[in-house]
Amino acid sequence: MFGEKSQSSLLVLVTVIAIISVGWINNLFSQEVQLSRIAGSEEFIKLAKFLDVLKGISKNSLILAAHRGTFAVAGKSETYICNKPTPPNLEETRYSLSNETNSTLNTYLQNVNFTEKALSYKITPSICVDYPMDESKLSSGNFDENFTVGSYGSLISVTTRENNVSSKNDNFEAITQNRFWFLYRKFKQWSETTSIVSDVCSCLCSGVCNGCDQTALEKARNLLETIVDDKYVKCYFQKDCCYEETGSSGSDYDGCITWENPKGCPGCYLDRKSDLCTNKISFSEKENYGEVKELKLNKISFSSGGSIEHRAILKATFSCIDEKYELSVPPIGKRNLIFTADVTIFLKTLCPAPCSDCPAHCDNCPGPCDNCPGPCDNCPGPCDSCPTPCNSCPTPCNSCPTPCNSCPTPCNSCPTPCASCPCDSCPTPCDSCPTPCDSCPAPCDSCPPD
Repeated sequence: MFGEKSQSSLLVLVTVIAIISVGWINNLFSQEVQLSRIAGSEEFIKLAKFLDVLKGISKNSLILAAHRGTFAVAGKSETYICNKPTPPNLEETRYSLSNETNSTLNTYLQNVNFTEKALSYKITPSICVDYPMDESKLSSGNFDENFTVGSYGSLISVTTRENNVSSKNDNFEAITQNRFWFLYRKFKQWSETTSIVSDVCSCLCSGVCNGCDQTALEKARNLLETIVDDKYVKCYFQKDCCYEETGSSGSDYDGCITWENPKGCPGCYLDRKSDLCTNKISFSEKENYGEVKELKLNKISFSSGGSIEHRAILKATFSCIDEKYELSVPPIGKRNLIFTADVTIFLKTLCPAPCSDCPAHCDNCPGPCDNCPGPCDNCPGPCDSCPTPCNSCPTPCNSCPTPCNSCPTPCNSCPTPCASCPCDSCPTPCDSCPTPCDSCPAPCDSCPPD
């Protein structure tokens, strides 16, 4: 009986110990789970914070890339005049800006470098950058100093040994104190207004590269500054090249026309695209010399039989620097925005032939006879200053007293010099002639003896 009671007590004791052990083990397990959760939460917070840091860097990188993009495209010297206005349109300009900005942005993103313990990250490249723009608002000046830019397609991934967070890296930022679009619209307006092509046309017969080119360029620069009309902007030009020649023409034509395949200077080359953010190019134009049409120039007509063809090409770069703001670009030279535009003019026209190529008589030359270089038919001075007809003058014409009809007739019978003998001043009769007799215009032997 005693043995049964002892066994019962032992069983109760074992049960109690088992219960306590199970509770203790369960408590230990719960603490480990809780600690694991706490550790996991702290790691997630760390990942999220680091993700935000990378997104912040991406945002700032986009702003800096926009400054670099506008700076580069403004200084690209797009062809704004190629015998006619050829400024890039809005979509073409957005395309150039997008490509330049996206390339710079991806360079920045690829060079992000952090060393974080037990953590790795990856930033995929941006696929597209766009500058939202509206033509009417642009023309109204809404984007003269402030505009927006967006980047799309990049992803950020941050990873630890057991966890990973990722996020889209699309950004949309405001760009301020940047007057790219202000100068773009002013240059576009100028290219559609300037008379520089007509001015060069009017110089062709007299010579383009002998100073007339400078006059035409200076006139165009003055107009550009007038259109910009901003105290912070200064405009200037650089003549890059000027070449001219003469030759025969195979046909008659009026006014100035395009000089096909000119030589002596580089031409204007237009290679533009406007399909934003895709690999498909919807518009690409290469314009060579022969495709410029509809030149509205002063017209002077000459027959090719009495004319010679004058040809000229003039190339210049017009620039305006905006000194109101400095851009966030590397300190290489000025940080101010400098907007440049290429102007290339290549024309030909028919001009009067030189007088030396004329037929014998001056009145057969094209234009007034006094435009002829040098003597015309050996008659000195302007032909119309000689007695009429020109070819009846003694040779040389200026040795004949002026006017010839004031001498006794015929002119060549006058004593020498004719002007020293005023024939009608001798007294009459002959015997009253002054002495000596040989000073009298009459024959000496007609005078009575003293």
